[in-house]
Amino acid sequence: MPDGTAIYHRRQPEKTVFYQIIQQYFSQWQSDYPYRHQETLPYYIEDEFKRFIKCGILSEGFARVRCAECSHDYIVAFSCKRRAACPSCCAKYREYTVQHLLDEVLPKVPMRQIVLSLPKWIRFYVARDSEQIGGQVSI
Repeated sequence: MPDGTAIYHRRQPEKTVFYQIIQQYFSQWQSDYPYRHQETLPYYIEDEFKRFIKCGILSEGFARVRCAECSHDYIVAFSCKRRAACPSCCAKYREYTVQHLLDEVLPKVPMRQIVLSLPKWIRFYVARDSEQIGGQVSI
């Protein structure tokens, strides 16, 4: 807007393909999991997906927000505040973390980032035994 104010538009997760797939197939996947893997589904995975299905949905809860200056009001759906399955909440957390790192942790000097990508077949071994990659890395 010309005066610098922003207009709030509610995100609509129920219209995304990812949300629709999770909503449609999660209960079936959850019930099939013990038969396919011979173990129960870990509670934290179940909790992540159940909260994701409720994230941003007005019928699951919302807050009414009113502008003190213009008296315009709107509703904001509650978020799950999780970082595994929910792309929206994960993005918010990532932004907060980056801002914290830039403002509070990293020094104000030029930096360079190097990313090392391992072949998929090696990743399992490194994750299981981090001592295999110990020591100095020189380029």
